[in-house]
Amino acid sequence: MNAAEPDQTFEDEASLQLNDDGSLRHLLTLKGLDHAMLVDLLDDAESYLTPAGALPARSDALAGRTVANLFFEPSTRTRASFDLAGKRLGADVLNLDVNTSSRKKGESILDTIYTLEAMRCDIMVVRDASAGVPAYIAKHVRDHVSILNAGESDVSHPTQGLLDLLTIRRHKGGFDNLTVAFVGDIRHSRVVRSTAWGLRTLGVGSLRLISPAAMAPDSDDMPFATIVDNLEEGLAGVSRGRRGFGPRRRRRRRHWCRRRHWCRRPQEGYGEVRRKDAGRDDPDDGPVPGDQAGAPGLPAVLPHGRLLRAVLR
Repeated sequence: MNAAEPDQTFEDEASLQLNDDGSLRHLLTLKGLDHAMLVDLLDDAESYLTPAGALPARSDALAGRTVANLFFEPSTRTRASFDLAGKRLGADVLNLDVNTSSRKKGESILDTIYTLEAMRCDIMVVRDASAGVPAYIAKHVRDHVSILNAGESDVSHPTQGLLDLLTIRRHKGGFDNLTVAFVGDIRHSRVVRSTAWGLRTLGVGSLRLISPAAMAPDSDDMPFATIVDNLEEGLAGVSRGRRGFGPRRRRRRRHWCRRRHWCRRPQEGYGEVRRKDAGRDDPDDGPVPGDQAGAPGLPAVLPHGRLLRAVLR
C-alpha cells in the first residue's frame, strides 16, 4: 500500500477529532460527540439565523484565517455553503477544483495537504469518495490545522447531519418524545448515518430505518435503531415531512420517498430502484436554503459557519 494514501484503518475518529482538553479540533463524525457539545453546536448555529429576506449574519471570527475547500468529489450546495460561511465569518477562502486538482496527475493527498499548509491554510474542508480520507488527513496535519468532513464516501456527512438535527429541533422543540423515520436506501446514505448517531446522542424517543432488505444497513451499523421493511408499519405514528424539495421538484417526484432512493408507485408496491452514485447525489448534498417545510431562512451555511468557528476555539 502506498504510504501516502489512506489505509482506512483509523479505529477511533471520535477521539481523533478532539483536543486533549476535550474541545473540538476537527469534525470527522457525529458518532462519539457528547450531548453537551452537540447542543452547543446547534445553539450557536441557531444564533446565526436571520429572517428570510434579511441580510445574512456576519462576523470577523475567522479574520486572518484561510479556509481551503478540498472537494475531490462533485458538490454544489455543500461547497457553496462552506464558501459563503468562510467569507461571512471573515476568512480568506480557497476553492480547489476537483477537475484541475494535481491528484488527477498522480499527486498524493498528503502532497496537496502539505502544499496548502505551506500556504498557511488553517482549515481544510474535505469531501472525498473514499472512506477514511478526512481522518487520514487529520492524522497528518500540523497542530494548528483543523479538518472538517464535508462528505465521506457512504460513511459520514456530519455537517449535513447537524443541519438535519437543527431543523428537527426548531420545528419539534426537542427530541425526547419523537419518533423519527428514515425512508430509502439506508445502506448507502452517509447523511442517514450521521443524523442517526446525532439523534441517538440527543435522546430521540425512537428511530426507525425503513427500506427494502437489499438497501437496509447491517444490524450492527446503528444497533439503537429499528430496521423495518414495510412502509406502512414503519411510518405508523410518525409525523410526515419533507426535506429539500421545492414545489416544482415535489410535483416531479411525487412518488418518491425521502432521499429519492426508494419509490413506491401506487399500484406497484415497493420496487423500482433509481439510485445514483451511493451517497453522492443531491439529497446528500444538503437542502436548498429556505426550502424546508415552514422553515424560511434556514440556510445550510449556518451550521457550517458555526463549525468553522468551533474548531478554532
